[in-house]
Amino acid sequence: MHPIKHLRPRLLGMAVLVALAFPVQAKESTTSSALNAQLFYEILLGELSVRANDDGSGFALMLDAARRTQSPDLFRRAVDIALRSRAGTSALAAARAWTQSDTHSAEAQRYLLQILLGLNQPKEAQAPLVRLLELTPDEEKADLIWSISSVFEHASDKRQAVFVVENALDKFKSDMKFGPSAWATIARMWINAADSGQALQAITKGHTLDPAAQRPMLVAMSLLDGQNPKVEELLRAYVPGADPEFRLRYARALLNQQRIKEAQAELTAMLSQYPDYAEAWLVQGLVSEATGQGEQAQEQLLTYLKLTDPAGVEKFTPEIRRARAQAYMGLAQISEKQKDWARAESWLALADNPQDAMRVSIRRGQLLARQNKVEDALNLIEQQQASNAEEARLKLNATVQILRDSKQFERARALLVQMLERNPGETESIYTLAMVHERMGDLAEMEKLLRQIIALKPEDSSAYNALGYSLADRGERLPEALALIRKALALSPNDPFITDSLGWAEFRSGNLDEAIRLLSEAFRSRPDAEIAAHLGEALWTKQQRTQAVDIFRQGMELNNQNETLLETIKRLNVSL
Repeated sequence: MHPIKHLRPRLLGMAVLVALAFPVQAKESTTSSALNAQLFYEILLGELSVRANDDGSGFALMLDAARRTQSPDLFRRAVDIALRSRAGTSALAAARAWTQSDTHSAEAQRYLLQILLGLNQPKEAQAPLVRLLELTPDEEKADLIWSISSVFEHASDKRQAVFVVENALDKFKSDMKFGPSAWATIARMWINAADSGQALQAITKGHTLDPAAQRPMLVAMSLLDGQNPKVEELLRAYVPGADPEFRLRYARALLNQQRIKEAQAELTAMLSQYPDYAEAWLVQGLVSEATGQGEQAQEQLLTYLKLTDPAGVEKFTPEIRRARAQAYMGLAQISEKQKDWARAESWLALADNPQDAMRVSIRRGQLLARQNKVEDALNLIEQQQASNAEEARLKLNATVQILRDSKQFERARALLVQMLERNPGETESIYTLAMVHERMGDLAEMEKLLRQIIALKPEDSSAYNALGYSLADRGERLPEALALIRKALALSPNDPFITDSLGWAEFRSGNLDEAIRLLSEAFRSRPDAEIAAHLGEALWTKQQRTQAVDIFRQGMELNNQNETLLETIKRLNVSL
């Protein structure tokens, strides 16, 4: 495969450069020797100039030597010197000279193409792209075509970039072999240009050309948002006959859209056809665990572990080892929900992947906290050293969560304030601090912090949702609460927890039918104890008591420790 490569300067040793520039000859004339000696000196002087930070002289000497020898290595070195010194015009001149020196060099065309794009000259990039396609062998051409969109993705004029690429691919559009990749690439370019309508047209053309081709459908998957019937129709028709890797990607895409039931249905159908596809068992098991289906989750995760047992796997990769650690942590979570502390700890002991040491320590800490050993839990997490910023964030969040759950709000607040003094604009910590203030009853400070997040990161749905839900839950400023939550849902369509917030705001506003519709939709998408509490109360208020009791029971099966659910059942005096 020869996808277009990103340029990176390479410093060849002087001896290597000279050897490549001057192949060994059986006999050498006196003239050739004099010429070679002169060129040797020129190359040497060029390298010495570069080492003395005189890149301009070094470049000129190297380019002259390259032109005289027609050596691709010297042309490449001249380009690299220019790129290192950020002399784009010089790099372009060297790349052009290289392509003129060797009109059959695909590498020279790749260099020229990327330099033109780096100089923001996409129109001029069409010619080297066409030539590169001509020089690429047929067996590698489809992969090259597929890689083109990533090379053009940073073009400042996205629409112009689409037309350049589409013109370059014109001869392939109706070709059965290369057409699907061409149309898929054009579709990706249109997505990058924020025109999903044009992207869908390109996807459809590629799919029509070859209904079995995967690449147009991979692009279609990136448009999957539940709002486009044509995309849904294309994917639903294609998925049943697709390979297991594609089907798993489709299931993951559904999960990213919070379409839990659909994802589970796809995973179930896929596994009935490919029962030995291990990774799908892992995903299915983790989803089942997250949605409260403990028995199914345990069976699915154990199946994954059996299929990936080191004794029966040809190559036990680091990726498999990490995935197995995820499975063990999922099994520990199931045992924890059953309050089988010893069993949960035994599963965690098997999650021995070094990359997950922090996550395992956090899970152990949470396990201790559930047993009211809060200080032991905090000490355990504190002792685990964070190896990067992400682990430091996980460690802080876990500590704060344990403090919040144990109602040690002042300690949690102090820890977050200290963190924000070091990183003032860290929105995740600001959000967590806002939630701590809410638990402390300081609603004014909570609102101030959430509005700070909205100002810092207006595309983040969480702050809109949290503020809207808080207002709705207290029955205050309900029109504003509804507007905030609708804004959150526009930013994160299909999120069942935001849909739950909207349903609860409608309930507080007295719109019972709309509330039940929204809350039922949220619960179908993501069975959750808190959503069950809201839906159950709405049904109870609507005098649909039998349905309400059934929902409350389902919520208790999901999580019988959920505070909102327990408080609601007690307040309504519901007998289960």
